[in-house]
Amino acid sequence: MEYFVSRRPIFKANQNLLGYQLNFVDEIENIMMEMAYQYENLNLNEEKLNFSEITGKSAAFISFNEENLIELLPKKLSVDSTVIDVDASMSPTEELVQALVTLHELGYKICLSDLNNVLEWSPVYPSITYLKFDFNSITSDDLLRIVDCVGCYPNIYLIAGGVEQREVFEAAMEMGFRYFEGFYFSKPEIKMSRAISPAETSLAELLYQTSTTNVDLSTIIEIIKRDVYLTYKLLNYANTVFFKRREEVSTIKQAVVTLGLCELKRFISIVFTATLCKGRSNELIRLSLYRGKFCEMVANIISSPRSIQQDAAEAFLIGLLSLIDAIFNEPAELAIKKLALSDSIKSAILNQDSEMSSYLACAKYCEQGRWENALVCAEKDGLNTSDIKRINGEALIWADNQMNILNLD
Repeated sequence: MEYFVSRRPIFKANQNLLGYQLNFVDEIENIMMEMAYQYENLNLNEEKLNFSEITGKSAAFISFNEENLIELLPKKLSVDSTVIDVDASMSPTEELVQALVTLHELGYKICLSDLNNVLEWSPVYPSITYLKFDFNSITSDDLLRIVDCVGCYPNIYLIAGGVEQREVFEAAMEMGFRYFEGFYFSKPEIKMSRAISPAETSLAELLYQTSTTNVDLSTIIEIIKRDVYLTYKLLNYANTVFFKRREEVSTIKQAVVTLGLCELKRFISIVFTATLCKGRSNELIRLSLYRGKFCEMVANIISSPRSIQQDAAEAFLIGLLSLIDAIFNEPAELAIKKLALSDSIKSAILNQDSEMSSYLACAKYCEQGRWENALVCAEKDGLNTSDIKRINGEALIWADNQMNILNLD
């Protein structure tokens, strides 16, 4: 992936994923041109480009400017996986209205964002599916005025954008919004603090055992043997296409040998996080996985040869557990005390002054699409623009692959 992209999830009220709002640094036409070059045999008259590599089975909300739309540029993208996002803060021209009607007739879903003049956009209301507003800048009176105008169009659903806190999500629900864009799912509900259940004790013990400097594999195997669910997950993971083997892995010892210590540590960390996140949005797990892989890849580049293996393992755990406040629904300072982790990992997760806390900061900037901040942070760690593009893209794809393996997609 040779471009900067961030994705903001858009949820249904039940926390299931509707799609992702994709934000690019480069112009969308340039990105689509590069994608077409990558597929030398792609005939754009018969086959369509798509962003399923970074959105999976979910819809891609992609912004196009007026010129792109009048030229019908979205026609080169898949109808099934693309939602055309249009800036509706300005008045539409006749050419733009006709282009949107044409794209609708071709089967594309259309979203108007930041609608300003409600009456001027009325000619396209029969052709659109979504209206998206920045919830932080819309009032109840604004919403009533909009609903009065579009209420006779049952094809239109409202999306609340900029939902970063759970209180904002609840307020948007009360105002009648159907979908919600933002990272509110990654914030804790402090009133619902939780403890580690007995079923999670084995995973917590394994997390501790694999984070020590002298790992005892026999102890690890005995712990896994006590948990049927964990045994099943381990064997299933070891038998995926990601690991080369001559025959099917059928015992715990074989699985441990097949994975190797580094991959075993990663597996235990992933399953532990997924288990703790049960009952929450799967996107919380996906974001944790993205951060873990991002931090691991940074460590792989800048760590010294002597410490690269240990640094990468610690960096992965730091990224993976960076949402521990949302997982336990309490402040990170309290939640982290429930896990046996090294001081260096704890300080990095708590954003204290440590080398690896900068890896995590860079990951957060990338997920939010704050590219200038990300590049400044990366430069301090000795990384260049090409490094960050590659790390960000590979971390997004890797996180999605892990979700598939865990059957959480």
